[in-house]
Amino acid sequence: MRVETRSRNQPYEGLSEDALLVFMFTRALRKAKGAGARAVLMGRSLSLMRDAVSNAGLSASEYYDLTDFRAEPAVFVLADHTVCKCADWLADVGHLRDALIMLHGYLRHLNTCYTALQTLREVKACTTTLPVGPGFLTAVPKDVDREFVNGVTNTYLSSLREGPMPVSFNTAKLLYVLARSLGGLMVEVGTGRGFSTAWLAAGVRESGGEVLSFEAKEVRVREAKSLLNGLGLSEVVEVIGSDFRENVHSIAGRRASLIFIDGAKEEYLDYLRALESAEVIGEGTLILAHNTVSHIRSISPYIEAVYGEGYVSLTTMTDQAGLTITLALSSPKRH
Repeated sequence: MRVETRSRNQPYEGLSEDALLVFMFTRALRKAKGAGARAVLMGRSLSLMRDAVSNAGLSASEYYDLTDFRAEPAVFVLADHTVCKCADWLADVGHLRDALIMLHGYLRHLNTCYTALQTLREVKACTTTLPVGPGFLTAVPKDVDREFVNGVTNTYLSSLREGPMPVSFNTAKLLYVLARSLGGLMVEVGTGRGFSTAWLAAGVRESGGEVLSFEAKEVRVREAKSLLNGLGLSEVVEVIGSDFRENVHSIAGRRASLIFIDGAKEEYLDYLRALESAEVIGEGTLILAHNTVSHIRSISPYIEAVYGEGYVSLTTMTDQAGLTITLALSSPKRH
């Protein structure tokens, strides 16, 4: 769902919901990767997307069909359903390394895009579905291995039985895809048993960076550390056993590429304000908040803030709990 923001004359004004998501992701990539970062757009129905990418500050090469396509390094690749009919261009994605790949119209044109999905699976890309507009199949070239999947599945099942309720695999894969694409510092508020933490850590292990995850309950900290050690991820992730609001000063001044909030629902706004005051949020930071549909009453003060000045947001259903994706347009004022 799209909610209009309060500001005017912004680079995202007039964009459809799907184009808005492209703007948010490419703006974050532009900040993370620098001025030389480039995008590739493929297909005949991407005019609004072209505006979104341009407004985000990325230079783009455009191909209307595959006849003149040539492989080139890029941090972002967007293709519409017309080029998904022939997925040969996806068969060799090695040159893209950590690029964020988005296939537009995936849910509306599922039969057309099925070939692309199969090709991505064959080359062992990690894929996730984003139900925004006509839908996106979102991917990065390298998936996690079987040992990782087995380890996190056990944690996922124990979380279902004993709590806290984990994010879905679809949402977890989105965390991996974004961490892999962006690199840098990932901050997580609410480790739980370490399911989502592991996906973030697996992403930054490939792209370079680290994860700092905060969890107030000691038993969960122990379980999460055991999982992460067992998966060989302890070198890129630190689980900090404390109330985030009391220990945010430990990361003051360290700008995060991505922040994932999944802690106590009534405290989401407190987390946001603490992150702002500590200057962890900066221009181009992506903030993902879970349970924003299932716990809307508790989280509504947070929603009001991230749909307000200095941010642009949209809420989508990567799982039944809801996920709000927010881009910081500038370094927020301290509160």
